[in-house]
Amino acid sequence: MAARLPALTGLRFFLALWVIIFHQSFPWFGFSARGYLLDVPLVFPSAVWAIISTGYFAVGVFFVLSGFILSYNYPLAGRWRLGRFGRYLGARFARIYPVYGLGLFLIAPFILYPYIKWHWLQGALKPALLNVGLVQTWIPYLATSWNFPGWSVSNEACFYCCFPWVGLLLWRLSIWRAVAAIFALWVLAMAAPVAATSIPLSVFDHSATPGRHLDSDAFWSMLVQYNPILRLPEFCVGIVAGRIFNQLVARNSWVLGRGICIYGPALLFEILAIAYGKTLPHLWLANGLFTPIHAMVIVGLALGNDPFVRVLSTGPMEFLGNASYAMYILHVPTFLWLNYAAFKLFGANPGGIVSLTLYLLLVCGLSAIVYQYLERPANRVLRRWFSSGSSDRIVTTNLAVGRN
Repeated sequence: MAARLPALTGLRFFLALWVIIFHQSFPWFGFSARGYLLDVPLVFPSAVWAIISTGYFAVGVFFVLSGFILSYNYPLAGRWRLGRFGRYLGARFARIYPVYGLGLFLIAPFILYPYIKWHWLQGALKPALLNVGLVQTWIPYLATSWNFPGWSVSNEACFYCCFPWVGLLLWRLSIWRAVAAIFALWVLAMAAPVAATSIPLSVFDHSATPGRHLDSDAFWSMLVQYNPILRLPEFCVGIVAGRIFNQLVARNSWVLGRGICIYGPALLFEILAIAYGKTLPHLWLANGLFTPIHAMVIVGLALGNDPFVRVLSTGPMEFLGNASYAMYILHVPTFLWLNYAAFKLFGANPGGIVSLTLYLLLVCGLSAIVYQYLERPANRVLRRWFSSGSSDRIVTTNLAVGRN
């Protein structure tokens, strides 16, 4: 079994928190929420507000981190048989679906109410089935339907299916070819967003203007932002970063225990670029502009042994990191139910820093309970169930990986 990398688990908590705070900076679902919690942006310095308002940036880090963790935990030095492939897919399903399904259940009343009100339940069927099947991002205008953070989980489901094949191919690379591959994948990841913000085509609306968002309702805008194939290069960068990490460890590189030399400059660069890069197009940030820098941060934290890494690796931080997936999935339903309860009880929606703080504490507490008493037990049960029916006798792919 591979050694744990608790610093990366702790990192996930701050990424999820960043997304949650970002989502409080604008109102959701006009039919069900009449206000929002973070309604006083002017109290923050402009640099801080710039960081808050780019929380979508964290999703790209999640994609790279996902590829890295999978390549770290699953062997890619030889062909996969049917049993291994079945156990792998079962483990991925067990990891993501119990909490994802709970999020759909909790948000269902808010989504279905308008359809029930207007006696048009058949209109809810298509997005409901797509979301249940984790394939909503293949239909751009439905990518953020229902529990909208779930669009990234839909992409992850696609990445998981691709991993045994693209992972085996990428694992062939030597360390310097891996570095070149990261650059090539970065170029591939940026092709669509650069085209969308540079080519003056009417289908891209006002996207040619730097620093402005694409029209969120435009088909092409949603295709570029949410399509799994267009976001796959970010996940692949994570796999290649895992290969680089593996080779550095195997060679007992001087950088072992000195990961701050890698993640320190990279993290500082990202923070400064986000805080002061006001002219950076939204779509570039959202779709992987800093993907190679993400890989540097992740590899550096995995290699590090400095005070910051040790803080991220503490028991409480690791627990919160493990609960971060529930935080990410449940924060929208939690907000809607909190908003609904406050309006029913007090005739007004909560707002301001105090309400935001209480909301964040509620999300963290609820997610910790869900992780401890639903996610972990369901994960164990489903893993056992999938493992019991798998067999290693039939080979599904012959992508044997050669040695470098």
